[in-house]
Amino acid sequence: MMNKYTFSGGLLFVFILIVGVGIFMREEVSANECTIKTVSDIEQLFAYDPKEIKSRFAATMEHIQDVVDAILAIPNDERSFCNTFKSIDDLVRYITTHIAPLFDQSYVNPSKEIRDLVQFEYLQLEQVMQNLMSKNVALYKACKAYVEGNYNKEKESLSQEERRFVTELMKRFKRNGLDLPADKIKELKEITNKINALEIEFDKNIAEENRKIHVTREELGGLSDDFINNLKKTDDGKYILGTDYPTFFGVMNNSTVETTRKQMYDLFSNRAYPVNMPVLDKVIALRDKLAHILGYNSYAEYELDDQMIKTPKHAYDFIDGLIADSQNKQKDEFEKLTKELPSSVILDAEGKFKPWDIRYVKEQYKKKHFNLDDEKIAEYFPVDNTLKEIFDIYQTLLDLKFEPITINNLWHPEVLAIKVTNKQTNGIIGYLLLDLYPREGKYTHACHDTLLAAQKLSNGSVCPALSIVIANFPKPQNGRPGLLKYDDVKTFFHEFGHAMHALLGSTEMATFAGTAVKKDFVETPSQMFEKWLDDTELLQRIGRHYKTGEPLPKEIIDKLVGIVRFDSGSFIATQGYYSLLSLDYFSPGEKKDTQGISEELAKKILTYTQWDPNNHFQASFGHLMGYGAQYYGYLWSRVFAIDLFDTIKKEGLLSPKAGQRLISSILGRGGSKDPDVLLKDYLGREPNQKAFLKEYGIN
Repeated sequence: MMNKYTFSGGLLFVFILIVGVGIFMREEVSANECTIKTVSDIEQLFAYDPKEIKSRFAATMEHIQDVVDAILAIPNDERSFCNTFKSIDDLVRYITTHIAPLFDQSYVNPSKEIRDLVQFEYLQLEQVMQNLMSKNVALYKACKAYVEGNYNKEKESLSQEERRFVTELMKRFKRNGLDLPADKIKELKEITNKINALEIEFDKNIAEENRKIHVTREELGGLSDDFINNLKKTDDGKYILGTDYPTFFGVMNNSTVETTRKQMYDLFSNRAYPVNMPVLDKVIALRDKLAHILGYNSYAEYELDDQMIKTPKHAYDFIDGLIADSQNKQKDEFEKLTKELPSSVILDAEGKFKPWDIRYVKEQYKKKHFNLDDEKIAEYFPVDNTLKEIFDIYQTLLDLKFEPITINNLWHPEVLAIKVTNKQTNGIIGYLLLDLYPREGKYTHACHDTLLAAQKLSNGSVCPALSIVIANFPKPQNGRPGLLKYDDVKTFFHEFGHAMHALLGSTEMATFAGTAVKKDFVETPSQMFEKWLDDTELLQRIGRHYKTGEPLPKEIIDKLVGIVRFDSGSFIATQGYYSLLSLDYFSPGEKKDTQGISEELAKKILTYTQWDPNNHFQASFGHLMGYGAQYYGYLWSRVFAIDLFDTIKKEGLLSPKAGQRLISSILGRGGSKDPDVLLKDYLGREPNQKAFLKEYGIN
């Protein structure tokens, strides 16, 4: 579940890392004019003709040059916040508006030609942005001249958000090494360009993974007829299994045939292998080199210095502490599971699970002791009704209105569009695109991305934002609607939470809009919203049987909520493993034995699972590109999310008053304040782990 990387911050995050933030469109608009005035303006944001795409990228690069030249031409004694810092923020907004809708085509467009073209053009743009913006010494000196001169005269007249932008941008320039000698800056540019190209190559290799296995009907034992009937066949009648999520999890959770489970596990755990292994090695080496040039001991130290957690030591302490707290829980879970193994599961010689058996063992245990069958539960979550009810919950809580609309000429006819308005004022908050079904070449995870950032104009009015939620839901088949697994429902609730954060987070500075927050905080609102599914009344509203309309039985809901604790020990251990892996990969040193690190950590943390030397999951661990050393942020932000939810629940999960307080204190602030301040303002105290540990049944 991502905010691109799961996505949430998406391309906007990329620009934050480069300068501080981002937008643009077909025709230039004033900084005090909204990009979207009508639905047709949204249509104009996208382009699918190669010539038009190239033209837009070229125009954007030309515009960057013109704006930067104009800023540099201003005499230092005439510099002001508006003609220097605000001009940079407006430029970033301009870039993001113009490029984000194009960049997303590299993840969703059916045409490989378009996907490849956008990635190629974006690489050229990144180099221009580095040369003219993030690594431009002259621009840094111009900003520095203002800070050391006229800023002191203007400071008191600037808003808190404007002053924060000045501080954050100057920090960003220094983090980009612009106070270093010219030869070092040149080297940083070269390294960053190489890293950017490798990151895109890594993601592209994952997205285009298309290996399959072919199995007989007998090898699909345990799988439902509906599942099997939806599979494609080879010419000789065998069934084709790919690595898309619905297929992979369907097989791993339900197949009674160990050889089939193992084949699927091997396929999935080796996506983009071996092609991505040298790519990962190069990224690790270049990031380490970059960090050392900037004066840091490691890339992890460089990345975390700008986050809530501040240091790798704090991150290690946080993760190690949670893993230690969960050890007894892990042991209890293992003992329960091994007492009643399914007939096709045999522990290895050391009494451990084989990695391809774990999901199946847990699923069978859940069916028996919780009487939970994912396939049966999915019958209560037909896509259309489920989305309708989820929308109703968000509309009620946040006092919004969602209206389906038609937007022509999008990249695929299945893409849905929603207009979001303020229920009280009828003012347009923004628009949301939903690309929900799998297809060849499309991004295979679930994610959210910001296409047009929310903006508050100087006159106080708010410009409509634009976001997209990407998913890979089961399609209707044989006259039956697409049915969502409970985890699919939770995933959508999560990604939709990112979208609400993005649409509602209107700020003065584009740099701080929506999900443009510290990366180790960005998952907090979305993980908080997942918790609404713990409420019996709400889940019965969402879950209604696709044939009878009967609500999801309360006893099943109680079990779904309670099952969070069923394997909470192994959940924390697994998330801790991924967190430590990313920290270790980006610890000091250019050369890393990624397989050796993976093995060492797995044997240390995942103590009840056999290590499989043929597992090369790091080749498809996309978070290593977008999140770097910051995977710990999922557990870190989850602690805050549950603390927030625990407080909101007392006010009412459908209380518009509670929703407005959430908007005014968290969602509507974007990154205009530090997350520590936002949390303390909302909670009225420092956040803590009490609610989190209670939630997971850990003493």
